[in-house]
Amino acid sequence: MRATLFAFLCAACVSTPQPTPVSPTALKGVKLSLPTPQDARRSDNIGCGQFAPQLPQAVARAVVASLGEAGLSFAQQAPWVLTLSVTFAGTGDEYVGVQRGPPQFGSAPAGLAFEDRGGMNAGWDDTSLALDATLERQGKLVWHGTVTGHAKSVPCIAHREKLDEATQDAVGRLRSELIHRMASAP
Repeated sequence: MRATLFAFLCAACVSTPQPTPVSPTALKGVKLSLPTPQDARRSDNIGCGQFAPQLPQAVARAVVASLGEAGLSFAQQAPWVLTLSVTFAGTGDEYVGVQRGPPQFGSAPAGLAFEDRGGMNAGWDDTSLALDATLERQGKLVWHGTVTGHAKSVPCIAHREKLDEATQDAVGRLRSELIHRMASAP
């Protein structure tokens, strides 16, 4: 039994795939304005009893670093504007509620919230982050879409690290989409 549990935990902690390499000149000469992403999550609860109220700022830093690697520069006034909203972040649908703060316990007997979904931690094999993105050039819409990053996870083990991994995956997907859209824009 121990060996099986150990193997399961090791498989969950396997190193993540390396991000797709990007040319440092892919977006050279392009200037972009990036307002602070909006927090459109129903709650800043990211599961496992943890909260991430500063997640939109962390996403902005990750986007700046990722796009900077591709040669893009940033300015408050720029022809390109990227608007982002964090629409979901975390693990397990059970903990994502309508409140924007720590849960208030005592309203239902312990464990009942989990039983409706097939047992405690049911379906917890994915940590994800979803971003709604809008790209405009000189006030005209170029692209609007959603990018989602994922990380394989085990319930409540290295939870923050897995959310960081999902964030990096989402930001990498966003960077690829932006490079494609900016290169093909008239």
